[in-house]
Order: sequence, then structure tokens, then C-alpha cells
Amino acid sequence: MIVMPAAAAQAYVAPGVDLEVSDSTPAVGESFQVVFEGATTGEAYTLTITSSPASVPSGDIEIAGTASATKTATSDSVAFTVTLRSAASYRVAITDSTGALVADSTVVVGAPGGSASGSTGGGALATTGSEPLVLGLGAAALLALGAGTVVMVRRKRHAQP
Repeated sequence: MIVMPAAAAQAYVAPGVDLEVSDSTPAVGESFQVVFEGATTGEAYTLTITSSPASVPSGDIEIAGTASATKTATSDSVAFTVTLRSAASYRVAITDSTGALVADSTVVVGAPGGSASGSTGGGALATTGSEPLVLGLGAAALLALGAGTVVMVRRKRHAQP
């Protein structure tokens, strides 16, 4: 079994480059810019977007009509316009012409009319609590522990002469 450090889940940016996402929490259907700076002029860079959950249809991910797009750098930066049409979490990844990852980030798309962060102004609230099943199981375990303690104390009292 391989254990990865917590930092592995964070965004990656290679040394000497910068990845800017104009809005990391856009509304469904709202376009935003992904700009990669630190490109080598004449080299091709590919932006690929994958969703979590994977059940989001690929037609809901649009970078000039596709879920992946390649552009050749004409300067030290490359810009892509992206539109995501389903509420989900998305990984935005830039790779170079050899397929090596040079930068990635995460974009969280919220419900229509609201934001993914649950700010005021309408829309759905953010999920901030625990799972009810986990809380219920924890409460049941504490109740069973308490009842067991009461039974043991009563047995001890009755066993004493």
C-alpha cells in the first residue's frame, strides 16, 4: 500500500510557470479563463479537464467545443476559455508536448443562480456539516457505552454484602 502525503491533493505548478484561473467557483454555464504563463514560444500545450464525479457528460465540458484543447504558444502565455455546464468539481490540467504535467488546479462549479461556496444572493447553500449516518452511529455507540456502564455499576452494588 502506498501512502501519499496530503500535499499530493493540492494544485501542482512546475517551477517557473504560473496557472491562473479567472474564477475557481463559476456558476453552471458561466465561461472563465485558464491562463498558463511560463510557456515556451512554439511549444504546444494541452488543457484537459476531468470531472468528479466522472458521471458528468463530456458534452458539459467545453473548451472551444471539446473537453481537451491544444494550443501552440505564440508568447510566454497560453489562454483557454472554458465553460462547464454541470455542478461538480473539475481538475484543470496543462501538459506540455511530451505529455508531462506542468500545472493543474481545481474548479468547483455551483448550481445555477448560486455559487459553489454558498454565499448569499440565492442558490444552494454549501455542504458544511457531517453525514447524518455517522453522527447517528456515534450517538448509538455512546448510548450503548453509557448503558453498559450503568449495568456494571448496579451489578457491583448488588454484589456487595
